[in-house]
Amino acid sequence: MADLTMNGPEWAAHLGIPEGGAGSYGPGLCPFEGCGARHFWIHDHRDSKGWICSSCERKGVGFDGLEVVGQYQGAVLVNLADVEPEHVRWLWPGRIPRGRLTILDGDPGLGKSAITIDLTARVTRGDLMPDGVRGLGSGAGVVLLGCEDGLADTVRPRLDAAGADVSRVVALQAVRDSDGRPRLPTVGDTGAIEAAAQTVEAALLVVDPLSAFLGRIDGHRDTDVRQALAGLAALAERTGLAVLAVRHLSKSGGGNPLYRGGGSIAIIAAARSGLLLVKDPEDDDLRVLASTKNNLAPPQPSLMLRLDSSGEALRVEWLETTERSAGELLSSDSDREHRSVRDEAVEMLRAELENGPRTVPALRKAAKSAGVSWRTLERAKQTLRVMSKPTGFGGAWAWSLPASEVRQPTWRTSEMTDLADFAKSQRLHGVSADDTNEVRQAQTLADFGEIEAPEEPTEEGLI
Repeated sequence: MADLTMNGPEWAAHLGIPEGGAGSYGPGLCPFEGCGARHFWIHDHRDSKGWICSSCERKGVGFDGLEVVGQYQGAVLVNLADVEPEHVRWLWPGRIPRGRLTILDGDPGLGKSAITIDLTARVTRGDLMPDGVRGLGSGAGVVLLGCEDGLADTVRPRLDAAGADVSRVVALQAVRDSDGRPRLPTVGDTGAIEAAAQTVEAALLVVDPLSAFLGRIDGHRDTDVRQALAGLAALAERTGLAVLAVRHLSKSGGGNPLYRGGGSIAIIAAARSGLLLVKDPEDDDLRVLASTKNNLAPPQPSLMLRLDSSGEALRVEWLETTERSAGELLSSDSDREHRSVRDEAVEMLRAELENGPRTVPALRKAAKSAGVSWRTLERAKQTLRVMSKPTGFGGAWAWSLPASEVRQPTWRTSEMTDLADFAKSQRLHGVSADDTNEVRQAQTLADFGEIEAPEEPTEEGLI
């Protein structure tokens, strides 16, 4: 009996096939219905066949009709005259096709899961979709593949708040291995997914988040991702199941939404439709759902929505449409984040300088305490048109606000000492740290260029 842990070479040895030559092994497609993943295909000189699937881990010998990939055994051709044209079937017309993969991208905490719950409720009731378009026309089931929200304290209350027919919703919590032990399901467990869909006559599968159910693969490698999604795509096409997979945005900036989703670009490439959820650039309480990709329909208008938490559970309130595209919204969101950081730096710098000049070392220390980078503070300096002058020959530089924004200066003791040293170097005798009039006179000499000032040190030159 074969051990399920055997790899390709071990399985070949188990079949008595010599290593190399006519008994070599190569890639093929799993013959089990609903899998379709690539596996190790083995063939020897006695015309016996053996296979081991790298996805579902099933093995066998002597299967007829095994499709071989990568080894020529005759071309398989389809004459397009024999192909019957079909209309695209939709779960949500123009946005979520049936039999295909749709990706919903967005930052954490914006309401992606709440949207999947809202759509689940509409599917179970056969209701109109959020834009008022008829979807299925009659109620259907939904399979939930999720791990972030509790079923009892989050998912069920939200379904109830959305008015779902919960008898038509099943959550696939685990699958059992051959030894009977349960484990977290993956998108490769197409047999279990199909069985779950059949129990409620499902039209929708929600995977939230996709990264948690890709299995033991590198989610950033195109080949791994394509292989992991191949079986799921085949199942969706064969059964007409609409697959809605949730994904978080990456931390990288940029306004192209196709490159902002986490993981490999192969994920959005495999999808026939892509959606993006972002904050409204003009109102933090609003969200916008926009289309990022659609291979099967013309671009659809973006939809505005609000998350209502006034009841016992969070629910979605859909609003009007907007003409703003996904790219515009993502650029605005990125710009707003940058503006927010810069605005904080501007306010911090204005507060530091409003009572008079501050030396660069003192500002650097204040910026570090406030969590503001020096580069950001330099941008704030440009925004405020801050002036910089040396406090003395070879001494520290000081920043000050333009005259229009300056209050009566109140110098700090340490900075007064710096200026007192400068005054002494210019033969202004009798100056002390407490003699602010003489200190300001020394500063004035530098401000009006009566002495030659050294160049302001660069970022690299500052300690």
